[in-house]
Amino acid sequence: ACPPKPSLLQSMLSWDVLFASIWAILLGAPMPLLLFTLFKKKVVQQRLSDRRKKTIVSCWIWSERFGWFLIFLVHSGCVLVLTQFVRAYDWGIMQKWAVATCYSAWHRFISAPGIRMIYVLVI
Repeated sequence: ACPPKPSLLQSMLSWDVLFASIWAILLGAPMPLLLFTLFKKKVVQQRLSDRRKKTIVSCWIWSERFGWFLIFLVHSGCVLVLTQFVRAYDWGIMQKWAVATCYSAWHRFISAPGIRMIYVLVI
């Protein structure tokens, strides 16, 4: 016989959810800070020699290139995970995922700003 289906609370408080949440925080939190550091150009106010200027500009260029490489690497990993997701599950789950993604984008870009705009106009 099939084992009983876990309740919603039991499925939300499992070891898988805990480790997935920790993994998401470890991957998601440092990335914006790292990219901000790689793309930021520090203002130099003192007079520098031509050799020092070339060194600083070269460091900026290589830092920015590494930042773009990191962005390409992260996006490639996301595409790989999504293609594996598409390959592993049947079409019904893919349709639910696509609809949820469309609803999320609609809420993020249309409904939430619209509600905030109406709130500001009324008050």
